[in-house]
Amino acid sequence: MHVEALDPPAYRVERTHDGLAPDTDVTLQGVATYLHETLLRHRSFEDLLQLTKEDLLTHIRNGIILVERMDIGERASNGLLQDLKWNNLNKDTPSTFGRLLDTAMNNPRLPTHNRDHLQRVEDHAVIMALNVVELRKQQELQPWLASLMLFVRWHDVDQLLSEQRNETRVKNSLPEFITKLGHGLGAATMLLALHKRYAEEANISVEDAWRVCAGAAAMILLHDNPEQFEKAVNARQPAWKWNKGHKQFLSGQELVSAFSLGNVDIFTLQPHQILELLRLTKSKQGEFMNNSLYGLHPFFEKEYRNDLKELDENKRPLLETIVENPTLYSGWRKGFMTAAEIGIRADLDDMITPPY
Repeated sequence: MHVEALDPPAYRVERTHDGLAPDTDVTLQGVATYLHETLLRHRSFEDLLQLTKEDLLTHIRNGIILVERMDIGERASNGLLQDLKWNNLNKDTPSTFGRLLDTAMNNPRLPTHNRDHLQRVEDHAVIMALNVVELRKQQELQPWLASLMLFVRWHDVDQLLSEQRNETRVKNSLPEFITKLGHGLGAATMLLALHKRYAEEANISVEDAWRVCAGAAAMILLHDNPEQFEKAVNARQPAWKWNKGHKQFLSGQELVSAFSLGNVDIFTLQPHQILELLRLTKSKQGEFMNNSLYGLHPFFEKEYRNDLKELDENKRPLLETIVENPTLYSGWRKGFMTAAEIGIRADLDDMITPPY
């Protein structure tokens, strides 16, 4: 059943807005995608329609809807990366962090996590979404497509930055960072801290931007340990327990254990718990905490200190709309699980069969 709260983010696409596509462009891309599936893959129209069990108009319509949502989400996530080149505290000045991130993204010596890897992951995800019939028809997936596009761009950002820092550390004969340590927690935290900038870039409300970024952050947290995906995505234990009628949030080693074993419902994690997990995980290698409160890149922490402070004080569930509304829970979770699996499988595809 269609529920208003399940609608995709209300992107206010304006023809004068440089960051997003006008409607006519989206429609042309939808038609082009259909032709790509027939002409370039040398499939006949009859075979394709028989495969999808759709009539011609329905097939084109479903393709256009998916392309539209993914295209706008892709443009918004790419636009966010470009916007970060300008300082968060003073938008008229360049950002030291933004320049560093751009350098890392385009570093040819980091092929496993740089822009080329992220583009390949996106290509894998788009191919799955457009070619698997069950996905094309799934209404519950559509609200999560923007989160999926953010996931493919951001899931390895923390690890990439650590690899970039290691180049300098090796030159200075310093011990290298364990780049994979807590990288999912790091990327998820950064994305949550950036949700207001995403709202500006995507031209949507801050509330919608939080939902998109929180969805992507949850996917990123799950990708950190893909072998536990099925268990973690189906976990129902909330990130708190009841004590004499009051919620007692999981913390310390109890929180670490529940999260690492995939026992905690990812939707119920509060931002302050994610930051606690990040600190505890990154502290396993002390070098991460030099000039850092949370274990993130010091330049990011300096520029986004106010946003990180807000997260550290935020004790609302990551996806509160779902947690507090049981009637929406199953539909939201089904769509989220599908989008998360697409993203994680796309990442694994590139890891298992890279082009180099």
